[in-house]
Amino acid sequence: MNEYLKTMMEFAGYGNPEGKYWFVGMEEALSIENRSDLKDYQQGIMCNTDEHNYSYYKKRFYKENSGSRYTAIYDIMGRIEMGSKGIIGELDSWLDSNQFRKGCDNFYTPLFPLGKARIRKPLPQISMDLFGLDTMSQYKEMVENHRFPFLRSVWAKNQDKVTICFGKGYWDYFKMAFGLESVKPESLEDGKILFFQEANTYLVPFFWYGNHGMGKHIEFLCKHIRKSSRVTSGQDCASDQ
Repeated sequence: MNEYLKTMMEFAGYGNPEGKYWFVGMEEALSIENRSDLKDYQQGIMCNTDEHNYSYYKKRFYKENSGSRYTAIYDIMGRIEMGSKGIIGELDSWLDSNQFRKGCDNFYTPLFPLGKARIRKPLPQISMDLFGLDTMSQYKEMVENHRFPFLRSVWAKNQDKVTICFGKGYWDYFKMAFGLESVKPESLEDGKILFFQEANTYLVPFFWYGNHGMGKHIEFLCKHIRKSSRVTSGQDCASDQ
């Protein structure tokens, strides 16, 4: 495993891993196609400082892509955290003050650390070369054998949190990553959401695809978190600044 790939395999994520909300996606939507892109990613993954916060990340990765889905997961993360804490306010303002800030309650990590434009597409060849990969199956094997145990070790350090994993088509990967394959979940919302009570973990769909009634599922999830999880409605970061 070359040094660039090892860096990304052991990249924990964005924000505060000790926060009360872990959000987990499949992979980044933007590909790494040269060493300059890699440097930007490495800056982004160090965003648990005041200098590399949500505003930096928003500018670097999707401010110029207004209307695209690059923004969707971060907006929904904010809606879930605000809703389950009972915080009333304007979403964008709250995000700018709270998301990915040092010491805040939110943390985001992708299972597969190398970005590409579409989940079902292969990595660009230049990215494969940069990271010393010969095949996509080799990459998948490295993720399952190296990254998943690494993420699980970071995840297990903080028991007082709720974990929300996005993407119904990839639930088996989330179960594998967090050791939930033999754990029987509670089925919620007619199977659209699975809840693993002991791990305080939810597997949910991609809530943003055309918003086909997904608002009600977000609302349901927020209510269920308030009722069932160990997360309490604490102070948000803006109140500390």
